[in-house]
Amino acid sequence: MGEEFRSYAERVRVDHYLHWFAVIAVSVWAGTVYGWLAAIGAFIALLVAITLTNTIILAKTGSLMGVRVNRWAWVTFAILTIIVSSAEVHTIQP
Repeated sequence: MGEEFRSYAERVRVDHYLHWFAVIAVSVWAGTVYGWLAAIGAFIALLVAITLTNTIILAKTGSLMGVRVNRWAWVTFAILTIIVSSAEVHTIQP
């Protein structure tokens, strides 16, 4: 039982750090596309959005899996938003 718990705790810790790396990477990417003020805004917006929705999920369901899915959903949403908003018109039209 002790070894299983340590293994689980290590996976959760790695997932948490990977998520922070993704948030910082999205912010830096927004900064290279739109400027550093956008990077700071993206970082703060992601932190606020993730924190608020995680709090709501934990208050209503108590699901840690829901929190994990929520974190990655926000990061994926931010990545897709940057991709779509930075596309040029001639790259979209044939």
